[in-house]
Amino acid sequence: MTSSDGLIKIVTELKKDGEVLVVCRSCGHMHTLDISQCKDKPAEPCRMTLPCKGCGIKLEVLVNFRRYYRKVADFRGFFWREGEKDIDDAHDMRIVDVSKHGMGFLMIKPVKINVNDMLHLEFRIKSQERMKYIEKDVVVKRVIGNFVGTELVRPVGEQDKELAFFLF
Repeated sequence: MTSSDGLIKIVTELKKDGEVLVVCRSCGHMHTLDISQCKDKPAEPCRMTLPCKGCGIKLEVLVNFRRYYRKVADFRGFFWREGEKDIDDAHDMRIVDVSKHGMGFLMIKPVKINVNDMLHLEFRIKSQERMKYIEKDVVVKRVIGNFVGTELVRPVGEQDKELAFFLF
């Protein structure tokens, strides 16, 4: 992904020793980056920039301190604000990632959503060759354009057989 300022963005995970391996998407050169300065703010992604030693392009590195693996998904469904029940209040969405404690989705038609809004999600997931409807309540944690990052009110557990099977 390239940002508006021409920098190549790389998303990477924190290693226990305070370093990450960064591979340039332009030339493939591998860099070891010390990210110990990012440990002060583990709740936020840490952004760093470094020049690639292989091709010279500036690399923007985004270090994410997630506690749980986030799996790419493609589930179609709807969402409602807390208290809305009518089908006319439903908004189309596509869930693009899932973890034990959260989900990210794209609004098909953007609507006004705020951080800390409570939403009800309903989506389909294929389970043993059948489509199964899943319902989850979430709290909005971030809104970026038509992307909505959420935290599950109740984390994925044994009671969520189809979703747990998808994740694990």
